[in-house]
Amino acid sequence: DEVAWLDHGKLLEDGLAPDVVRSYLDQVNATEAERIESAHAAAAPTPQLDLADGQKPLVIASVEVIGPDGEGHPTARTGQPVTIRICYDARRPVDAPIFSFAVMDRSGAHMANPSIRTAQLSDGLVLDGAGSIDYSIERLSLAPGEYEFSFAVHDAHGLVRLDHHDRFMSLHVQPGDNPVAGKVDLLGSWSTPSSGELVEPNP
Repeated sequence: DEVAWLDHGKLLEDGLAPDVVRSYLDQVNATEAERIESAHAAAAPTPQLDLADGQKPLVIASVEVIGPDGEGHPTARTGQPVTIRICYDARRPVDAPIFSFAVMDRSGAHMANPSIRTAQLSDGLVLDGAGSIDYSIERLSLAPGEYEFSFAVHDAHGLVRLDHHDRFMSLHVQPGDNPVAGKVDLLGSWSTPSSGELVEPNP
């Protein structure tokens, strides 16, 4: 019923088992996030442009994962809010481009492919200059693990690909408050019939 959390012989916390275990896992996740952030910063490549890029009217400059604290992180937690921020540079006016990204696990399995039409955000929107567009997720459904993201942007008709970056970003998803078996959490809820009511079998 009760446990003690010791670190190199030092008592850090004791009390009810669920509370102490939750504190321990929060510390493990925080330490792991710091390690990944340090490794991510050290390994971040220097952006490079080739001659072909100079011909594109709009390019994806960078991508950032924004956590619940409003800051950018290379990690996220299952079940928590997260925002994918795509920073672009429109070198000349572009009418309502379509942004999209694909999510794959380390085995290459395709997990999701949301498409963001800027026209859905504002009718007749024209992008010109540097800016960003956000894809907000209320509760991240990905199970703990390593994921890779590819990004693309097309013209308003979806016929011409203006820019594309394959496996442009990696994201380490840490466990959330609830365990997830499988690749994704369906984020559904369980319920029972109202008290006193019975579920009749189908005839």
